[in-house]
Amino acid sequence: MRVTPAYLESVASFYDLLHTDPVGSHQIHVCTNISCWMRGGDQLLDAFRAAAGDDEDFFVTGFECLGACDIAPMASINERYFGPLETAEAEAVIDQLRSGAEVLPEKALEKRALPGGPDA
Repeated sequence: MRVTPAYLESVASFYDLLHTDPVGSHQIHVCTNISCWMRGGDQLLDAFRAAAGDDEDFFVTGFECLGACDIAPMASINERYFGPLETAEAEAVIDQLRSGAEVLPEKALEKRALPGGPDA
């Protein structure tokens, strides 16, 4: 292909979801864009970082936009959307992930009724 290692590194490091180093088995991306930020996204990110501590099983990071402003502040936890979240729930989420329990079922976007659907 005739590409240099530097070129490959530049492509891999450009995208937020590509990692050049190993990351934890539990990935938590906290939205920090305007809607989430105005509703406490930065504090939520701090709470997740504090709850996870130095546990290498957890990769906690801010993410510019996850496209779910209606449930701000929110996070993607192991590729599932949850919100709106409160800072006090971060500790519970980390504990649930450690124990293998279901994460905040009442806050899971995938379990919400569809707008205009039969449950509306």
